[in-house]
Amino acid sequence: MPIISRMGIGERCSGFGDATKLFLAMAALFTVLCAAQAKEAVGDSAPAFHPGLWVQGAPVAELDGDHVYVVEFWATWCGPCRASIPHLNSLWQTFKDKSVVAIGQDVWDKDEAVAPFVQKMSVNMTYRVTLDDKSSDAGGFMASHWWKRGVEHHGIPHAFVIKNRRIAWIGNPMDLSDNMLDSILSPQFDFVKAAADYHKEQDEVERQWYLHDKRFQSEDFDFDLRLQIALQQNNSAARQLAEDFAGKHPSDAERLNALAWRVATRKGVENGNLPLAKELAERAKQVANSENYNILDTLARIQFLSGEKATAIATEQKALELAPTDRTGQLKKILAAYQADHLPDAQ
Repeated sequence: MPIISRMGIGERCSGFGDATKLFLAMAALFTVLCAAQAKEAVGDSAPAFHPGLWVQGAPVAELDGDHVYVVEFWATWCGPCRASIPHLNSLWQTFKDKSVVAIGQDVWDKDEAVAPFVQKMSVNMTYRVTLDDKSSDAGGFMASHWWKRGVEHHGIPHAFVIKNRRIAWIGNPMDLSDNMLDSILSPQFDFVKAAADYHKEQDEVERQWYLHDKRFQSEDFDFDLRLQIALQQNNSAARQLAEDFAGKHPSDAERLNALAWRVATRKGVENGNLPLAKELAERAKQVANSENYNILDTLARIQFLSGEKATAIATEQKALELAPTDRTGQLKKILAAYQADHLPDAQ
């Protein structure tokens, strides 16, 4: 995963305490990234509903106000999705007579793989299942408008509960309980309270994430904020910052890879900092003795962006050979994209 982008402003806050510096830095971060990393939230109106072909169950034309909908995002190649399907199926069986409609929204997948998968699941997957609409969006309309890939924390499986055309709950389907659905179905369900509880929970998740991930100690925190602004301005300061940071961590392949990915996935990188990204990825590859599939995946992307398409394909093939089983599905899609002369979305 890439280092989280932040803007370094510590030197402009020397008269303030550490807590104030942290608050100002976080404010700067959200100012820079809010448009790119906006997230759906409890209490919001449900996004537009335009799935593709229905594989199982009667089609749903719209998310009306007469039903409560559980819209789950999943894929056939996703191990955690496969594990969560029986739970969602049991939940739907319990509540289907109470105006609850469960929809398995397949995303980021090969359409032809879905129907055989559903058939194989048999009695463990009896709710509605639909493909994504890729007629005008190669990534899929539902994936782009509901649970867009590449946005921080946007993984699968993930579910939305929709009531009165508003989002009443968001989370991993394994965390959706009978009690929670009962609460949402109740006429006394309070969207305002649910939204407040959701934001409070998300704030705590983010707080714990920053506290416990070693990458977010003060040095990395300040550095990555600085790098984000330098990359945004596409100036030579980005190279100096990256080289200084890499020089302090010459044997840390994961840090070098994260830094290479951050540089490589910046919009417009081809016009300025692509050579820097390649240098960093090559360093990471050397440190890891070419045996880390994540690093090779990063390097392949940079090679493709650099016009070295045959080399990128070979590198991605090596990454696929080294990857664990739960990652091979996604890497196969990335490899296929390179072979089709197409740059895949950043993961």
